[in-house]
Amino acid sequence: MRGGQTGIAVFDARDFSALPLLGWTALPHLVSNITTLAYHKGHVFASDATFGLRVFDVRDPKNIQQVAADRQGGELSGAALIPKRRLLLVGQNITGGIVVVDVAKPQKPQVVGSVHLAPLRVWGTMATYQDRYLYFQADFSRPRPGLSALLAVDLKNPHQPKVTAVLTGVKRSYGTVVVDRYLYTSGGEIFDLTNPASPKRLDARLPCSGYQIAYRKPHLFVANFVGEKGQNGNEQGALYVLDITQREKPVLVSKIFLPMGHRVITMAFLKDLLFLGWAERTGGRRPSGVVYAVNIADPKNLHLVGRWSLASDLGMAETINYCHVWTDGQSLFVGCYRRKLGMYQVHWVSGSVALKSVAMLDGLPTAWLMAGEHGFLYRICLDRVQVVQVAKP
Repeated sequence: MRGGQTGIAVFDARDFSALPLLGWTALPHLVSNITTLAYHKGHVFASDATFGLRVFDVRDPKNIQQVAADRQGGELSGAALIPKRRLLLVGQNITGGIVVVDVAKPQKPQVVGSVHLAPLRVWGTMATYQDRYLYFQADFSRPRPGLSALLAVDLKNPHQPKVTAVLTGVKRSYGTVVVDRYLYTSGGEIFDLTNPASPKRLDARLPCSGYQIAYRKPHLFVANFVGEKGQNGNEQGALYVLDITQREKPVLVSKIFLPMGHRVITMAFLKDLLFLGWAERTGGRRPSGVVYAVNIADPKNLHLVGRWSLASDLGMAETINYCHVWTDGQSLFVGCYRRKLGMYQVHWVSGSVALKSVAMLDGLPTAWLMAGEHGFLYRICLDRVQVVQVAKP
């Protein structure tokens, strides 16, 4: 539908030469994609690629009502921003695809285009180049390990994004980052973007791999929930620092072990600190959300200077699952997979970092990731993008 919306329309099919429109309803606030319909006794059963099952009562075509919904399978779990063009790119998990959202008016984001890649899954932090090209990984989840691919999308016309390259046989990765004309993945691979529409995979690789990746000149930071064996002989998570002054010759500078986890969802820089949003699993329990702070002032000598549990330290006792982090350069924002988003001031106290709660939002929809700019934060929820205005503390 117009503006990228999706919904249900009812036509009178008794005269196929005319097919008059009897009524319609749209889902204007959701990043949705209804792909399959079935009709039974006055109701339409719709398969929504980013949500699951929706049921509409169409007995009165002029007053169509959604009467049931059951989220299954698909979800939104990929994100990237092009601030200069005010475009937010959202990846669809399970059913695959990219949705282009115009955020020029953050209070009224508009879906302007999409590209569908079903049955590939799109997930994690995506990367952009020259304010035009989008790079991300996608894969088949079954059978494991399945197919994993790096894709390039040309966003010259955001209303009609075009896939320009699909490179298969890459290691499954959750994070990507672009530095100059090079694309690095958390899986350890390096791509030359001399021809941005057709990335060239290099023989050179990173000397480590992980689940998430971030860049602060001149270093890459790669975090993995499964690292090497620590001093106690047990396998631990790890944060690696790589010098990429020579872009095609990355050098391992240092590493620090972290407790065994489940996933590193996001990483965020704030001055000389790197915050990691972690899902920690111990003793076979469900993952618990944990935030770590690592002092990176001297990249060759890392120090763990803070650890906070969502449940016991950050006021999110009812929501102990995965967490994601983001900074606006002044405050730290911590979101949990369910319900809550917190804003914190960061202080040094006796050689350690302390977080002071500034504000907390509750009752929010479940979300995986966050991205932000220009005083607005975009939460990538399971079936929608939620916009939060960031107030100064």
